[in-house]
Amino acid sequence: ERWNTICREAAMLARRLRVPEVSAASSVEAVIGAVDTAVLLSRDASVRLADLHEPRDVTLLVGPEGGWTGRELELAAETATLGPRNLRAETAALVGLAIALSVRGE
Repeated sequence: ERWNTICREAAMLARRLRVPEVSAASSVEAVIGAVDTAVLLSRDASVRLADLHEPRDVTLLVGPEGGWTGRELELAAETATLGPRNLRAETAALVGLAIALSVRGE
């Protein structure tokens, strides 16, 4: 509830009509199965998130600071990198959202 309140207030401040949705999932498999397009953010991915030029709704999955398991990477339809730097999970989420919004022209 706390994160949804933060998102709602931030969206109001930014005058956005759409509020980003934040939810905790029981497993990566559950998230990937529940959304239309999941992009797993991984430092070792070959495609940069900024190079995904197709503007569409995506769910960005930010993993643990230790990285994704091989199984989790296999489940993902797409993976993308934010670049070569190691980022804390909370920083990666903000960077990923900023890049995704920029790609969408928002």
